[in-house]
Amino acid sequence: MNILLVDDSKDILDLVGFIVEKEGHNVMVASCGKEALEAYAKIKPDFIFLDIKMPDMTGIEVLQKIRQVDKNTAVVILTAFGDEGLMKEAESLGVAGFIHKGREVGFVSESVRAILKRYKKD
Repeated sequence: MNILLVDDSKDILDLVGFIVEKEGHNVMVASCGKEALEAYAKIKPDFIFLDIKMPDMTGIEVLQKIRQVDKNTAVVILTAFGDEGLMKEAESLGVAGFIHKGREVGFVSESVRAILKRYKKD
């Protein structure tokens, strides 16, 4: 699968990117909303891991723009915050799930692997 990974944290990009590649997928990374939209247009990913809070725009804003042209790409929100309003808005836009990145590395790693297995294309 082609996977777009969007987060403003280099540590998260490194961790999740490593897992995605180790699981045999292609990954493109973006560190802000603008880069995410450019990368999305370039690769049309099969799957997106999307940070909810970034400096230039929120993950919700990015997702809204993506949903204008693509209603089906699976998106999992990466969040360190428990903002119920943002999470409900993300759910209304059809996200596949959430990963709370404030947890220990092992939990985040297992969550990413489980999601990739669930959405693996045959």
